[in-house]
Amino acid sequence: QQVPSKKAMKKMRANIKEVFSSPSKLLWSMEEMVKLLNPKIIGMRNYYARRFARPWLWKIEKYINHKFTRWYNRKKQRNYRFGNAAKVGELTLQAGLASICG
Repeated sequence: QQVPSKKAMKKMRANIKEVFSSPSKLLWSMEEMVKLLNPKIIGMRNYYARRFARPWLWKIEKYINHKFTRWYNRKKQRNYRFGNAAKVGELTLQAGLASICG
């Protein structure tokens, strides 16, 4: 049974955080961000994709959605933190963001 340890979860979050950390990425389009993030997501999914690992992977998926929402709001200069979450979810799906849960 291969489930992510706390250390592995922390490393996955750090990899995702690294993608969003640079302020210059605010100039990137949603498609460019998705293109950069998809290989990381697919790699995590391939390594941990087992039915019993889904609760852990769901937390990472939620983290990715929160990071995209915060990035989008900073890009559009919105002062609220998680507003537009539904809109950002639709935009990431249209841009082709891979799902980590399968």
